[in-house]
Amino acid sequence: MRVLPLVLLLVGGVLAFVGWRLGGEARASAAWPATDAVVESARVVEQAEANEKRLFRAAIRYRYQVGDTRYSGERVSYDMAPSPQPGMARAIVERYPAGASVKVFYDPSDPSRAVLEPGGAIAPWVLVGLGAFLAVAGAALFLRSR
Repeated sequence: MRVLPLVLLLVGGVLAFVGWRLGGEARASAAWPATDAVVESARVVEQAEANEKRLFRAAIRYRYQVGDTRYSGERVSYDMAPSPQPGMARAIVERYPAGASVKVFYDPSDPSRAVLEPGGAIAPWVLVGLGAFLAVAGAALFLRSR
């Protein structure tokens, strides 16, 4: 069966690449300039997974202006992921309530990319690690099946 090793190799490579890009963007965001923003909406969103596991995430929407152009954004940080604990999402919503004035950090080369909490993040590097593991496992299985 040579399909599984190739699938693992491909999926692992894609995960590692996506994690690498997000990790680089997270690091770069620490040096982005800041501007004032207003939180338009803040709520906890529940989503059901295929295995009927309930996950919760904070859905924060904010607006800001750079020069004469207005933007809106939703990224709070590069570590935000749905959680089975609704309290984590609620804590983020409480930190950024609707109507609050906040600072937003934007990419000077593309001001439409912004984040409320800039800087390094762990989640992208977890993707890199998982992707690398899957890719190595796929390569090892492929070589063993020869």
